[in-house]
Amino acid sequence: MTSIIPRSPETTKQARANPKQGRNPRPQPLMRCAAPAPALPEPIDAQDLRIRAHEIGIHWWSIIDSVLSSHEHREHVHPQPLEPLPQWAVDRLKDQGRHNSSEAEFSQADRLLKDWLHLAVGDGSQYRYEVWTNKGARLSIRHESLAEAAEVLDRLKPEHPEAFIARVHVLSGPPFGQALNPALLDTLIGRVDHIGTAFADDEDEYTVQDETGRQVSVKASTLRQHQVYDRLTKRGKESLDHYLAEYKPRKQAIRKAAAERKAGEQP
Repeated sequence: MTSIIPRSPETTKQARANPKQGRNPRPQPLMRCAAPAPALPEPIDAQDLRIRAHEIGIHWWSIIDSVLSSHEHREHVHPQPLEPLPQWAVDRLKDQGRHNSSEAEFSQADRLLKDWLHLAVGDGSQYRYEVWTNKGARLSIRHESLAEAAEVLDRLKPEHPEAFIARVHVLSGPPFGQALNPALLDTLIGRVDHIGTAFADDEDEYTVQDETGRQVSVKASTLRQHQVYDRLTKRGKESLDHYLAEYKPRKQAIRKAAAERKAGEQP
């Protein structure tokens, strides 16, 4: 395919004028050049399809959930209440009760497919299996299969009847803003890094990670008083010390001043 690129009138007149005859010759044909070949589409793989399917599924589930939520709270909609949906529409959207369970089922299937694709291309599993007790003690780690962890569990059961297998993502951390059992600090192995801080109301929570990738979140003061502090990296210690020595007292002073000012304004 070719594209036509016309000359500008000024350029054509200046280039084709005949100074001897004082006139313009016959117009020249338009210039032609080969058009650039269309760009090839970006290659996609199975992970791209999985991600897109996940996005589409969550998109439509969210729309249905939003419609049902608006129907349920229609009387409190501002500035004026909404009209209720027909009962047949509500029944259809709830899909005989499957609406509430479909998102969890879909997300679980997506996680399994994601891990299977990682294994298929040789990247290894994103999960590890560990043996824990219900008191927060980790007995065995770094098992790449459930069968391997089950064999270890059988050997540990006589001494630890309450032991169980936990499936842990290699990048998993505790829920945001939730301080876990400080006893889990005793299970951290080797060097400990500070990888994140959750800004809580009373005292910030520090998340640390050991050499195996296991993460635990605790209050800043709890971490400072624990023996794990001695194994923190230099950067982690500096961050924790700065928070407890300067940032936390300053935040408390600001809150105290605000409370006193509010108390003084009250009649």
